[in-house]
Amino acid sequence: MLIAMFIVPVATVLTLWFYLPPVSMHTLDATVTLAGMERAEEFDRREAIPAVPEPKVVVKNIGQDEWTQLIVEVNKRYKVYRTDEVVPAGETIEFGLDYFMTREGLFFPPGRIDVKHVRVYARLPSRSRATYEADFDAEFNVK
Repeated sequence: MLIAMFIVPVATVLTLWFYLPPVSMHTLDATVTLAGMERAEEFDRREAIPAVPEPKVVVKNIGQDEWTQLIVEVNKRYKVYRTDEVVPAGETIEFGLDYFMTREGLFFPPGRIDVKHVRVYARLPSRSRATYEADFDAEFNVK
């Protein structure tokens, strides 16, 4: 019985390892910049016409492939999804920082939390998933 308890899990793992296809993560050809961060603490979405520019994450597709199923993540917690559109090669998309939210429904407060990390996920035409990551310093420059 003890031998079977050892052999069955090992055989299962080896069988799955042999039959399942390899998983590969591709690098997304993208650039990420931050716009309007100089006065982010003064921005208020509740104003009809905000007095200061909206702080934004700007993502550009610099590759040759179009993207689908786009997800942008800020500080490894706040996300925004753009899953219903195709992003053609060379196109730039802007996301207002106050639209990013956690799974619990908390919105990103642009003036109170600094953007330190941005990750972009997308699906390529080959149906493979690709990512791009950028870290930012205190002046919002890419490290």
